[in-house]
Amino acid sequence: MSNENTPQDECHRPAVGGPVERMVRPGAEARWYCLSREGMATLCADEEDAKEVAAESWVAWPQNGPYRVAKMVDADTAESLRTALTELRDRIKGHPAYASLTEDEECDVGGDTAELSYLARVADEALGPNVEVTGKPPHGAAGAR
Repeated sequence: MSNENTPQDECHRPAVGGPVERMVRPGAEARWYCLSREGMATLCADEEDAKEVAAESWVAWPQNGPYRVAKMVDADTAESLRTALTELRDRIKGHPAYASLTEDEECDVGGDTAELSYLARVADEALGPNVEVTGKPPHGAAGAR
């Protein structure tokens, strides 16, 4: 069998003659997906591709909509980011110049105190509601004492 009629570019290399060399994405690299209501995820090339797949899927399978476009990372990477952000937020709140301010108070006060308050608030919003490691619901949640 000959490969003389097969294109010999990077996408069409013959596998005979040596190991197949493929670029493998690192686990930390985020990837774009189109997600259906049921949770089916379609891996896409980029954000634009994911939007196109979502639009096409809505036409082809409307019963499975709505479709969402999402950029996701591996669970280990997400947990590492969450841990780092939690530590950063806790250090900000432990800083002597920190004060918990409203957005209006931040504008009035200014300086490092306002900046630290803003950063802690952004971190809190990004982290969302937390369930403690003990499994107890967060304060104010249903069933909390």
